[in-house]
Amino acid sequence: MPYIEPGTAWEYAFGAGAPGETWVELSMAAPGTSWARGEAAVVALDVDGTDRQEVILAAGDEHAGYRRLLGRLSGGIHLLRLWIDVGLSAPPTSVVEISGIRTFTVPEDHPASAPWRHAPIL
Repeated sequence: MPYIEPGTAWEYAFGAGAPGETWVELSMAAPGTSWARGEAAVVALDVDGTDRQEVILAAGDEHAGYRRLLGRLSGGIHLLRLWIDVGLSAPPTSVVEISGIRTFTVPEDHPASAPWRHAPIL
C-alpha cells in the first residue's frame, strides 16, 4: 500500500485516451488523526504541476473515498502528485495511506460531456 509521509510526495502516472473532463477517486486514511477530536490530515494534489487542490481526510484511521474533479485534460499521460500539507494538517499526522486510486475521463465527443464541462456549476 503506498503511503505519504510529511516532506515527501507520491506520484501516479495515468493516461487519458482522449481529451476530456477528468476526475479521480482516492481511497485514503490518516492513522492517528480523529475528526472526533477535531483533527484531520490535509492532502494537497496537483496534475502535471498545476491546479493545486486540497483533500481533507475526515475519516481518520478508516480508509474512505474522496473524489476530485481534475478539469479538462488532453489525451495522453498525466502525472498526479499528492503530498501532506503540514501547515494545514493536524499535528498527529505522520502518514497518509493510499489504498486505492481510479481516474475517469469523459471524452469531449461523448454525449454526456456537456454537464462535465460545466461541473460543478450547471
